[in-house]
Amino acid sequence: MKLIINPSKLMEDKIREERLTERKVIRIPKDLRKALDIRLGGFLNMRATDDSIVSLSIEKAYEEDVEDNSSSAYVTNEIFELLTNSPSNVCEVKLVDNITLGCDPELILVDKKDAGIVTAGKYFKKWDAVGCDGLLLEFRPLPSTDENVVVSHIFNMLKQARQKINDPDIMITAVSSYKKITAGFHLHYGLPNELLGYKKIKIADQIVKILDYYIGVPSILPEGKDDNYRRTTPYLAYGKPGNYRLDNRTLEYRVPGAALMKHPVLTHGIISIGATVIEDVVSRIKHCTDNFTKLDYVSTDKDMLELYPDIPSAMTIFSIICSIDTSLAMTYYDNIRSGIEKMVGYKKRADSINEYFKYVESGIQCSPDMEVNWYKTDKQMGALI
Repeated sequence: MKLIINPSKLMEDKIREERLTERKVIRIPKDLRKALDIRLGGFLNMRATDDSIVSLSIEKAYEEDVEDNSSSAYVTNEIFELLTNSPSNVCEVKLVDNITLGCDPELILVDKKDAGIVTAGKYFKKWDAVGCDGLLLEFRPLPSTDENVVVSHIFNMLKQARQKINDPDIMITAVSSYKKITAGFHLHYGLPNELLGYKKIKIADQIVKILDYYIGVPSILPEGKDDNYRRTTPYLAYGKPGNYRLDNRTLEYRVPGAALMKHPVLTHGIISIGATVIEDVVSRIKHCTDNFTKLDYVSTDKDMLELYPDIPSAMTIFSIICSIDTSLAMTYYDNIRSGIEKMVGYKKRADSINEYFKYVESGIQCSPDMEVNWYKTDKQMGALI
């Protein structure tokens, strides 16, 4: 279907008020939604001018925008510039019938001269796509149904970050912790509307237990024993199993750490693993709950064990992830990898997933300097992995 879009000043103002989710939504007037048979809470796939696919959450339009033009949908300036190159402002859109993928990885700026932390706010604004979150630099790539697009956005953001920093002594450091400062690599999943919202916390708890085993455990392997502060420090919920946020747009899985940003093989791999696992979980839930109408069927540990009989107990998974080293995690490595290889979306992502596990098996610990590894890989491959 075709849709007229326009930039919304109101949405831009909301971003500056730290409503960063405005970057990831398209606001459509009620009558236009009805005419196009589009419902709130769903997602639209939109093709950008660079031919990549951007996935935006469907939300209500602001009254002021509707009064201005009720036949148009509204987006931020960033999205508008990304999507349009014609005077008519008409875009081809398609309703999303699968899961959208997103992330907001954090990075630490380190001064090479004295190894001190440099506050990201010195160079970046809170509300920008390449912005700051407290001390940390944060990348906020646009969501997509294609993990390759998300990774490509991250690489472009790395280039943008360097342009703003413009100081060769400042290293963009990809670690999960540094001098007791922790950094995450949160994964965002745009799920079917039936699985989102506060009232669905019970089912979300069960979903996240599966994510902890098949995403959380593999995610700590590149950290080794030298980058364990985030996952081992008592009373620090950040990075521990079961850490997630759920709203009406996405499920945000908060266990993976920023060490996964140090090499594109790791970044691409963990996003691909996550996409495969969440797609498999949702497809199994959909099948056994009569298209999400009987969610009580998967609301307990016993129910989920029937779907995933190889999952250890929550206490065992906690022990695996929160260990000082990764030796315990490696004892489950074959079982986890075998489970992922049997999942519905594995074949289409096999290359990036296998590269991730190949990296883990090699025992390599590359530099935490993100730029060194990403630019080197890009040069070797002729394109981003």
